[in-house]
Amino acid sequence: MFDVVYGRQRPEMELQMTRHRSFRLIFVFVLCLLGTPLQPCPRMTRAAEPDTVRVTDFLPNGYVTDGSVCYQTAIQKAMDQAAARHQHLTFPPMIYRIDDPAGLRLQSGTTLSLHGAVLRVSASAESDGQVFLGQDVTDVTIRGGEIAGQRDSWPDSVNISAIRIRGRSARIRVRDTYVHDMSSNAVGVFGTADQPITHVWVRGLLAQRCCNKYTDYLLPNQGPAKGSSRMDQGVVALYYVHNFVVDNLFDTTAKQGAAIRVQPKVADIIIENNTFRGAVRQVIVQGHDPDVVHVVVKNNDGVEENRRSAHRTVRPHASSPAVEKTNNVP
Repeated sequence: MFDVVYGRQRPEMELQMTRHRSFRLIFVFVLCLLGTPLQPCPRMTRAAEPDTVRVTDFLPNGYVTDGSVCYQTAIQKAMDQAAARHQHLTFPPMIYRIDDPAGLRLQSGTTLSLHGAVLRVSASAESDGQVFLGQDVTDVTIRGGEIAGQRDSWPDSVNISAIRIRGRSARIRVRDTYVHDMSSNAVGVFGTADQPITHVWVRGLLAQRCCNKYTDYLLPNQGPAKGSSRMDQGVVALYYVHNFVVDNLFDTTAKQGAAIRVQPKVADIIIENNTFRGAVRQVIVQGHDPDVVHVVVKNNDGVEENRRSAHRTVRPHASSPAVEKTNNVP
């Protein structure tokens, strides 16, 4: 066969190889169209997974990671944008300094991953507050991380909690978080008589040295520290809450108020599989029988370690049918 391009006759072997390559390309092309499922493009694969952004993407260039500079405004911007776009927000491992005790505002639909991160409140705090505040929020999840206070540096009248939920809120999840040295609750959930907060889970919380000072009723100067209230008592405080689960809490708060304080008009509360070491009163359920509906306290370790106030572990109606106590170990 004569080669038009080169003006010479092409060898038969070369022609056969050319035809073979052509047939192979056609065969592969047909398989791609008819016989082989197409692979999804990377963008389609990522769309099926939760969209995640990092807090550090909102920090200024050259940001420091040792907590010597406060980036609270930038963190709030990241949280607001992530919630508005239904994105999960990740806090990469570093120390995030919180100077303003007004804290960080949670928005509905927020999911925060704090694994490896430390949120540390400034030692110079002089007013009440919290690290995270949710007001009228739903579908909020906080996972992992460390929330650190500096209670020994604050006046006794300063009450700062780690996580505080208020108002018309529901479906709140806190899991596997380490909270320490706060002068108020590790987790405080405060509904109202007209609008209780519903469906809240606190699981795997490790709490140390939380809630403000409280002098036992058998000692002089009994009651909360000056400038604080009973709402600042309780490592986990539940006021007007329905459908609440507290489990796998490990509390080592010594010489403070209750580890778990449950206040009036509560229903369907489960407190189980928790370990208490040192709290003056481990679990307080306070309210009259009609206000307390189905509270289960079971499989807890250390609920009566402080013998002097053991009879106040669940009060005021320890024998009330509204409160079920089973398998709790002193």
